[in-house]
Amino acid sequence: MLIDIESVLGNGSYRIKDKEKARVFATVCHEGLTTRKRLVEILGIRPTTVSNSIQQLVEDRLVLEQDLINSGRQGRPEISLGPNFDRICAIALVTVSQKIRGVLINLGQQILADESRELDREAGNRALTRVLEDLLQSLLDKKPPGSEVAGIGISLPGDVNGETERWLFNARWKNIRNFSFRKIADNTGLPFRLIRMLDAELGYQLLEHPEYGKGGTLLFHWGFGIGAAYANQGTVNRSTLGSFIEIGHISLAGNMRKTCTCGEVGCVETEAALWSLIEEIRRIQPDAPEDETLFSGYLSTIPYDQVSAILERAKTTIVESLNVLYRMFYPDRILIYGPFTDNPSIESELKDQFRQRIPSFARNKVRLVIFHDRNAAGKIFGSTLELFRRSLQDYLVVH
Repeated sequence: MLIDIESVLGNGSYRIKDKEKARVFATVCHEGLTTRKRLVEILGIRPTTVSNSIQQLVEDRLVLEQDLINSGRQGRPEISLGPNFDRICAIALVTVSQKIRGVLINLGQQILADESRELDREAGNRALTRVLEDLLQSLLDKKPPGSEVAGIGISLPGDVNGETERWLFNARWKNIRNFSFRKIADNTGLPFRLIRMLDAELGYQLLEHPEYGKGGTLLFHWGFGIGAAYANQGTVNRSTLGSFIEIGHISLAGNMRKTCTCGEVGCVETEAALWSLIEEIRRIQPDAPEDETLFSGYLSTIPYDQVSAILERAKTTIVESLNVLYRMFYPDRILIYGPFTDNPSIESELKDQFRQRIPSFARNKVRLVIFHDRNAAGKIFGSTLELFRRSLQDYLVVH
């Protein structure tokens, strides 16, 4: 599990015994199967403290007592203890190509249910409301018996204003504008967290790789759309408007004339985003998919030289975009992901060309990391981590 349970209580006004209880539960989760005696040995705290904490965690069904363990020595056999990850679960909503994907996950980051609903390219706010209500109800029906739903994490592309709880704009569905999630959340009676997709992804990467919290970290996505996020000293930067580093909707060259989904002309996305390239690629490869995950696999199965001219143009635009962002933030590292960089040839050329464009004194200072967002893990878990934290707080306080 990714969540650091010991940090759930933070540095607030919690008592020592509360933090000890959090340590006990964290150790049970990390050990998988343990005993009270083993917990005392690992944590170095009093047996009565461990016993009292375990008793309360068992009563709250966060810890399960299982089969007796016989150590081979005389005396009473020990009762084994294991985490009940299904005790708390959450729902994550993300976009995948032209679909809305809903995932029910538990405290241990295990996927309990995974469903998607197609949303027509011309769909508007009403159609989105119907799809979300249907998807949420289906996932809630699959909740394990006795499980508590911590809330709904919503991670979306485009302009997302978490403060006003609205999805302002996105490149995939041009008719979905200024969409409010408040009514849908109220109908479920659950807490919800609305976050920009790239912010959720970057937050997840910072937790999974603590070393990224030192200095500046730039996240860059090259896929169906193009966007970026930035964190300084482990804190993701955001704006009150819901937009930040809209590199995909900036014009970098005066000769770009194609109209973008945002209504402007000559945006970076018109030259390099999958939504813009797919029509040209399909003239050569008619069955090329526009789903990012499928496109990544597809690109590795076709003769690369057939589409190299198209992708070379796009790569040039991406290199220039990265150059601009680097000169703005001078990050210590740049994390890049998407279906195009899954291709080893594109990955290698992108790194080489980027280093040639940036100042010579910086070439050995910045680290480029290509990673693969398998199964949208960053967006799913990045949008729900805070919900799990909030839900756990009351349980970790000693009764």
